[in-house]
Amino acid sequence: MLVRAAGFPVVPRLAAFARLAAEDEALLGRLADGAWGRLALPDGSLDAVGVRALEPPLRRRVLARLLAEAGAEVDEASLARAQRAVETGRAVTLRGGQTSGGLQLRTAGGRVRCVRREAPAERPLALVLAGEGASGVQPGTGWTFRVTAAPPPAGTLGLPLSEETRWPLTVRTRAPGDRVRGPAGSRKLQDVLVDRRIPAERRDALPVVMDAEQTVLWVPGVWNSTSEAAVRLFLWASPPVTSVPGPPPL
Repeated sequence: MLVRAAGFPVVPRLAAFARLAAEDEALLGRLADGAWGRLALPDGSLDAVGVRALEPPLRRRVLARLLAEAGAEVDEASLARAQRAVETGRAVTLRGGQTSGGLQLRTAGGRVRCVRREAPAERPLALVLAGEGASGVQPGTGWTFRVTAAPPPAGTLGLPLSEETRWPLTVRTRAPGDRVRGPAGSRKLQDVLVDRRIPAERRDALPVVMDAEQTVLWVPGVWNSTSEAAVRLFLWASPPVTSVPGPPPL
């Protein structure tokens, strides 16, 4: 039918086109694999600057792999939305994926990643530490805390506690209006988390240590207060085993 419609033998030309297209596809596939190896980060996300710098054929293939590995539907419309998200920095909803609440593609903090959309959970209970020897696990986050006179061992985060510390300490998750105080003055905790490139989906699971006057003293691994007073005790903090690697310990 094609031959009759075209008026000349088209099969050899279609076969030649298919062969050339297969060769081009194989080459682009190898280049995309190389780009993935360069841009993939340990937490499963991609370097956003590097993704934006890719030529469109490679960018499509790299994003298609990111969506596929997250279990999202990969089609022309999904890839078009993903590319717009990378270009604009806005989150987009993805179809497919066997996850409750669905998936989103987010471009923030220099990374492109697929994250699970979950219904807001109840706020975890607070952990109260009354003084030396107090310890416990913060409910809902899995972080373990201990107040002791010894500095923390290697691999454990620690906050020096001065003689001026106002007890008891409370460990909770962040709340609207939380602020931190430093040499440059007071700042919103939200701004600190953004500056440290903490992914949005991790911010509500971070422990926030407060003193008796509701002053933020410490966000382990993100920010800590300083004091020139003599150190009397230390607060140790250990993240849950399944915690995603983050910024350098503080």
